[in-house]
Amino acid sequence: MALAPRSSLRSQLVLLMSRGKPRMSSSYSPAVPPTLDAPAVPVMPDPDPGRRNDAGVGHPLRDPPNRKGDAVIDRPLPFTPEHQYNSKPAPIDLEKINNMEQLKQFVELWVLLDNFQLREEVEDDITWNLTANGIYSSKSAYEIQFIGSIASNMNKIVWKAWAPPKVKFFAWLLMQNRVWTADRLQARGWPNCDRCPLCNQTLETVDHLFIKCRYTIRIWGAIKEWIGIPSIHPTQWADLSISHWWNMVAGGTAPSRKAISSLALLVTWEVWNERNARVFRNKHTPSHVSIEKIKAEARLWVRAGAKHLGNIMPGE
Repeated sequence: MALAPRSSLRSQLVLLMSRGKPRMSSSYSPAVPPTLDAPAVPVMPDPDPGRRNDAGVGHPLRDPPNRKGDAVIDRPLPFTPEHQYNSKPAPIDLEKINNMEQLKQFVELWVLLDNFQLREEVEDDITWNLTANGIYSSKSAYEIQFIGSIASNMNKIVWKAWAPPKVKFFAWLLMQNRVWTADRLQARGWPNCDRCPLCNQTLETVDHLFIKCRYTIRIWGAIKEWIGIPSIHPTQWADLSISHWWNMVAGGTAPSRKAISSLALLVTWEVWNERNARVFRNKHTPSHVSIEKIKAEARLWVRAGAKHLGNIMPGE
């Protein structure tokens, strides 16, 4: 946005001021009045009146000024409540208003205070605008933190599902595409494995590694036959993103939703572990061995507390 000349801004301010000043109580000067005057900046008291500075000069309010080695310091008196109401205003420097945004803020303040009046016989009170009765509550203060937030079912399909905390945290990163796959490493110019370590067919991405890779599809096909879940169709996931896939698999309303949520966490975690073993330790595990490992880990999860997962596992 182009900035208006300062002379033009000052002309607009002068024109605004010529229309009249806001009606304020004569016994009170606001902190920032909508006029060309502002109160002098108060000076806070010295936190240590007995301290002497490096030059050997004492405090002017405590030490006699005629003592040898001392000098009289021209220092304002400490701040007192009377200064807040009775200090003489100082003019505002119009040179500091040098763009339209500052002028806009000044005009908005003028409008807010134009018809504002203070009465000495009325005591001040504080109103909390976030409750119907105007009284503060910790609940309303907590809820204000979520104003403008985006609705998400992450809580239902990840955080409330049974799984070790590290697996949930990994899934949270995964659904936001924040795990270090080859495509993200390449975008930053960092060393990477380039092709998918599980199939060596295409560039490694989150979507490919966890729902489109033939190695992963083979695992999900065997898990489907083992548990007998008719709603899982690994061969139909080619057009899905990881977030859409997770919502489709674990975000339904079926009675087994909590069990499938835990299962999705387990399978993706084991796929990621196999990927890392190939990239960093050059260890390759066949898909049928990984499937048996997932089954054994699922039984350990059931024994640790994943009761919903145990309800859909055969022989559990």
